[in-house]
Amino acid sequence: MASTSDPQAPGVLIVDDQAEIRSLLQTVLRHYGFNVWIAPGGWEALLLYRQIQDRVNLVLLDVDMPEWDGPKTLKALQGANPAVVCCFVVGQQTKPTEAALLKLGAIRVVRKPFEPAELAQTLLGLVGSGIGDRRAGRRAERQETRVTVGAGLEPSYVVESWVSDQSPDGLRLHLPEKLAEVGALLSIRPVEGGEETSWVPVQVRHCRREGDGWVVGCMFLYPATDRPPQFAS
Repeated sequence: MASTSDPQAPGVLIVDDQAEIRSLLQTVLRHYGFNVWIAPGGWEALLLYRQIQDRVNLVLLDVDMPEWDGPKTLKALQGANPAVVCCFVVGQQTKPTEAALLKLGAIRVVRKPFEPAELAQTLLGLVGSGIGDRRAGRRAERQETRVTVGAGLEPSYVVESWVSDQSPDGLRLHLPEKLAEVGALLSIRPVEGGEETSWVPVQVRHCRREGDGWVVGCMFLYPATDRPPQFAS
């Protein structure tokens, strides 16, 4: 599945068996100007990569996956393209050392829990330095990212919104109506992902009326990045 807009924008393939992380990273990286493709496992990533490798600067690859783990997937991707650029994502219980993972051909190891915005900036820095040898140095422009938003963890009533920019705590949403008070939970997911895309939980940190809608600043709750939710008092 792809989330694309600007064909000249840097591209990233996200490979992770956890739907929540795929949805979270798809939303954040799309907002930071990347074209994003996602795959739930190594085999699917290989099939997809063979089709889009000339559009992908780097692969963000989870190490701890069933069947095809990160090292096996990277080896397969290297068979398709020896110059593939990979960043491994590892959990706290991952057995291979960082040195061992880098020796396999990865250029960076990202540890959970991670700040999504910081990860996006790291990837932008790699792309800006010429990683992937694809339109080296081209600056990624932030894109208007449309998302579906609803109240609670499994919303029954949803509206479409768009991500205007970062808020101090995560993302700033523009909503047509007020869905929740400060401290309450919302769920978001990319519009283009459809019903099969997992919801990403966020907490409302600030909310104000603006024009005929509402501006809502949200903090990610990191459902799948080993960080417990921090609820406002």
